Amino acid sequence: MNASATSNLSVSFAASGNCGVSANTVHITAAGSCTVTASQSGDTNYNAAADMQRSFQIAKGSQTITFESLSNKTFGDSDFVVSASASSGLPVSFAASGSCSISGSNVHVNGAGSCSITASQGGDSNRDAAADVARSFQIAKASTTTQLSYSANSSGQDGTLTAAVASAAGIPNGTVAFKDNGVVIESCGNVALSSGSASCVTSVLSAGTHTITADYSGEVNFDASQGAYNGGQTAGSGFEFSQANYVVAERGGSVTITVKRTGDATAPSSVDYVTDDGSNPSVVIPCSLVTGAALERCDYTRAAGTLRFASNEIEKSFVVLVNDDSYVEGPETISLKLSNPSNGSTLGPGATATLQIIDDLMESFDNPIDDEAMFVRQQYHDLLNREPDPDGLKFWTQNMTSCESNVACAERKRVDTSAAFFLSIEFQETGYLVERLYKVAYGDATGASTFTGPHQLSVPIIRWREFLRDTQEIGRNVVVGEGAWQQQLEDNKQAFAREFISRQRFTAAYPASMSAEQFINQLNANAGNILNKGDMVQLEAVFGGPNVSSADADKRAEVLRSVAEDQTLEKREFNRAFVLMQYFGYLRRNPDDAQDTDYTGYDFWLRKLEQFNGNYINAEMVKAFISSIEYRQRFGQ
Repeated sequence: MNASATSNLSVSFAASGNCGVSANTVHITAAGSCTVTASQSGDTNYNAAADMQRSFQIAKGSQTITFESLSNKTFGDSDFVVSASASSGLPVSFAASGSCSISGSNVHVNGAGSCSITASQGGDSNRDAAADVARSFQIAKASTTTQLSYSANSSGQDGTLTAAVASAAGIPNGTVAFKDNGVVIESCGNVALSSGSASCVTSVLSAGTHTITADYSGEVNFDASQGAYNGGQTAGSGFEFSQANYVVAERGGSVTITVKRTGDATAPSSVDYVTDDGSNPSVVIPCSLVTGAALERCDYTRAAGTLRFASNEIEKSFVVLVNDDSYVEGPETISLKLSNPSNGSTLGPGATATLQIIDDLMESFDNPIDDEAMFVRQQYHDLLNREPDPDGLKFWTQNMTSCESNVACAERKRVDTSAAFFLSIEFQETGYLVERLYKVAYGDATGASTFTGPHQLSVPIIRWREFLRDTQEIGRNVVVGEGAWQQQLEDNKQAFAREFISRQRFTAAYPASMSAEQFINQLNANAGNILNKGDMVQLEAVFGGPNVSSADADKRAEVLRSVAEDQTLEKREFNRAFVLMQYFGYLRRNPDDAQDTDYTGYDFWLRKLEQFNGNYINAEMVKAFISSIEYRQRFGQ
């Protein structure tokens, strides 16, 4: 910018409006108007010149948006974040249309189809709005799998076809057509799915081998798929799950799994079952890091046992308990497996199945275990292996909430409530009895500890998974205070003791050649020599005398129970079992499993409990376990 005076004296400049001036250079500060004033103030020879002004307008600047292309997606994919920038540096906003939605910059896929995301920058006082930039992508249908099972009646010539359609994206809808050797079975050609399952009763299958298929039609968000069943008819009886895929909501608490017996069911038979997620208790896997696969320590209670079918009984079930947590995990799966069919029975093609746990739609930021009802429910799961009965849940929850805002009272109630489950009749007659049966049968194990210096100590011989399986067997269908629970419990004890002494481990330790005296002496030694002479004579009389063979299975089971239920043993073993159950119940592992490597922790707590004469409150044992990071992180951070 230039200006001159007739006197040839130097001219100075001043600016007003959305600009500034330095020497003769003008700097624009914003859109609008600018006025520059030229001045010459004169000197000894010249008077000041009249100021001259020049004004001009400053237009808004332009801007552009940079928005990269977006890759195609599949229905069920996780939410993703989009990013775009404006050349002005101003923030960019987004809008979505089609089969998607957007919150801020987070895009959620709503269904299969197409999605368009538009980036906008509306300008401001200095910048014109940028031209919108749209990016579109396609959303493919989610893939599905269809599994087919067939349950025949005792003649093997009719039954129920069941198709389970599953997808990682959710539970499909639509219809299934059942076909026999490629031809649609009459009345089974258009069966609607309900919670991912479709069933059709048919009586058209003749004896022989059939190639049965279930054709899922697909729907707007899910691809079609086909499942095949090539089992045909089986001589004798076979065991299968009633469905290939079971689904339960995380907050559902539990799911009932049904096992069906097909073919000739006239003879009694049995089959073992187990949930299997492939995890190893000795390996530390944080609950927060695993998605896709459910873990028994975190997401559910391991279920294992034996289903015993009476003559002509064709259906039995077991329950899998599900834990609630605050982790965002998506759907998680567990394998269900049948094995060891007895009395000439076989496993059908449907002897494996999948259980899918559907994550909560919205997870809480809080740890669920801090909720009183959730805490009580988890005690039922972890110690009694069942869902809470309504009266029990109400009683224990109200007992805890009665403290209101008294923190010390609430802490004490949590400890007392949890300990009460270990001390309950139901646990004492199931879990604690199982621990004593193992001690009487096999004695103790030796564990290493570094507490007070490296040394060896005697520890319970029973291990976590065998404890859980056997406790569930004794506690099956037992709810103290409901129905004929005493008789059910006694029946369970008798059946379990009979099965226990027939196991290979027991018969190897107690061969049939042992006399009654030898058999009882060995049990007594394992139990810590709790029996007096009169007790020994009384037990020998069960067999008919000290020198009589101990081979009779029913009498062995009776004597084993008598020693395990001895009151002296119950008192002596109580503290050891109480400490062991802190690991089994709360941490769902053995005391020497990861994150521990030996029995130092177990040794510490046993000594402390004994120091306080079994007073768990003064020893602060239960309090320490239920407030530990390891326990709390089973359910949330």
